[in-house]
Amino acid sequence: MLRAEGWPVFYGALGENLTTEGLDYRTWRAGQRFRIGEVLLELTTPREPCRTLNPYGPGIQKRLRETWGESGFYAAVLVGGILTPEAIIESVEPVS
Repeated sequence: MLRAEGWPVFYGALGENLTTEGLDYRTWRAGQRFRIGEVLLELTTPREPCRTLNPYGPGIQKRLRETWGESGFYAAVLVGGILTPEAIIESVEPVS
């Protein structure tokens, strides 16, 4: 979407390590866990667009906030492994 608007971005340009499709990020909360193949991630804190995005043009932080509110989440890797593009992403309950 940003690229279609003329922003000179590419995968990874916004600091993302993992990009998803089809998930409703508005429902994400700190502590929520996702299994992606053999990998287990736990969302820790929302991240805000910051000045490291300045090279992509003035106003990109504002545009990200208008579009997404935040630009994603930081996540802790609880179980590492290999991710593949076709891996299913599923929400899992934390073990109490």
